[in-house]
Amino acid sequence: MNDINSQLRKAGVWLWNQKEKMFLAALLIVLCFRVYLVLSPAQASTKTPEPPKKGAPAATNKMSAENVPDPGPRPVSERAEDFRPLVRQNPFTIWSIAATGKSASGSDEETIDVTLNNIVKWSDGGYRAELTTKVTGKSKRYKEGEVFENYKLMTIDPTNKTVQIYSSAHDKTFELKMPGN
Repeated sequence: MNDINSQLRKAGVWLWNQKEKMFLAALLIVLCFRVYLVLSPAQASTKTPEPPKKGAPAATNKMSAENVPDPGPRPVSERAEDFRPLVRQNPFTIWSIAATGKSASGSDEETIDVTLNNIVKWSDGGYRAELTTKVTGKSKRYKEGEVFENYKLMTIDPTNKTVQIYSSAHDKTFELKMPGN
């Protein structure tokens, strides 16, 4: 009994180790059978099929190049009068304030969107200019040499109530006076 059990166990281990090879052999047998069916001549029908007659199309459901009807004319489509709802804006467009070439007086002088509100004496003995930009809309106090947005405050003149601001967009220095002076 022990001898039969050990032989069955060895056979089972051998079959388990050879399972991939057996599966590959079964697939090759199926493949060879399919190749044989494709390459062997048809044994069932020895009669050659007759070509269809040139009259009415055959009553079969198969479509061939001869019995395909020509498509009808293309329907006329009306043009859209108002095409604006069909067009979307680019979501990556950056909107900015349009720069005008002329100032309010009509000359070709360039202006910046900064206004001087006040000049304040600071606790350290220096001066601060209270400036409002069109972008932020809030007034803020800046010292000489301080950079904000695209501008740099160059000098503050408290006696004449003027400041000089360098604009990197215009690559130019502008002088602003306090309103009322």
